[in-house]
Amino acid sequence: MEFFEVFRVGHFLDNKTLKNANLHPILGGQNFSSLPSKKQKATAMGNYVNNNLIRDEKVEYETTYHWIIFFTLKAFLSLFIAPALLRWSDEFVITNKRVVIKTGLFSRKTFEMNLTKIESVNVDQSVWGRLLGFGSITIIGTGGTRESFDTIQKPLEFRKRFQELCA
Repeated sequence: MEFFEVFRVGHFLDNKTLKNANLHPILGGQNFSSLPSKKQKATAMGNYVNNNLIRDEKVEYETTYHWIIFFTLKAFLSLFIAPALLRWSDEFVITNKRVVIKTGLFSRKTFEMNLTKIESVNVDQSVWGRLLGFGSITIIGTGGTRESFDTIQKPLEFRKRFQELCA
């Protein structure tokens, strides 16, 4: 698209005028307020979390599997396709209202729990996990629900962000 755009009444508007009017020329006149601000990171998560956000909910933290999953027997036997699909399809997200974890490409398993219903997030790391920055997280709910997820990238950061939102 060019730097000038024809307005409906027939006169030309430059980018400065469009910006002042809160319209973006490339986005077809979409309002600037709907774009992420500099402080707010644009989410790179998949469709599941983005399509299932509730009103006034926003993504606060997201992570994925650590790159170490590419150095397993399963990765070598599948020519590195299996770990690539895992990293691409699975989502680990903390929003301002809940924790949402989606696993699976063809068959989907989701874990969604409100932040107020989570008792604790436990982190387990081996020596290699501490050195390379991966580990397992276990989310324990108030009713005794216990879900574990292995080989997560930066599990301590996941727990820290959870604790910051609950404080």
